[in-house]
Amino acid sequence: MEALERVSVVMMLMRQLEQVMEQEILILRAMRLDRLEEVVTEKTVLCQAYEAELRALRREPELLAGLDPALRTELEHATRDFQARAGANLRALDAARAVVERVMRHIGASLEAAPFKPRLYRHGPERTPMRGQVIALAFDRQI
Repeated sequence: MEALERVSVVMMLMRQLEQVMEQEILILRAMRLDRLEEVVTEKTVLCQAYEAELRALRREPELLAGLDPALRTELEHATRDFQARAGANLRALDAARAVVERVMRHIGASLEAAPFKPRLYRHGPERTPMRGQVIALAFDRQI
């Protein structure tokens, strides 16, 4: 594959990954986790292809050296934009993970504080459930 084709493939993969990462961020913000697996699968495939193309470019640095300077500058800008979007995607993933961890801690704390604890969660004799007990729990589906 010649230099122009290889750079075109890398830039196309970066654009596709940016689109998938933006979609993933929107899914995370809306907490539509049922749609997340499909996007993560697509992102994984694109990442593997992108990494393979980058490895191939690094094995032949003379290909980039022989490119038109304007095309090298375009590739450099596209790479910087891609890195910025990848950073935003990572921050969104970290935020979503933090939200899920907080929810799990709150659920665990509410189970520990509840007068009735199912036998599954603790040892000892089973208590009879209290009638009319309500445990409030609310979720904000936006991050």
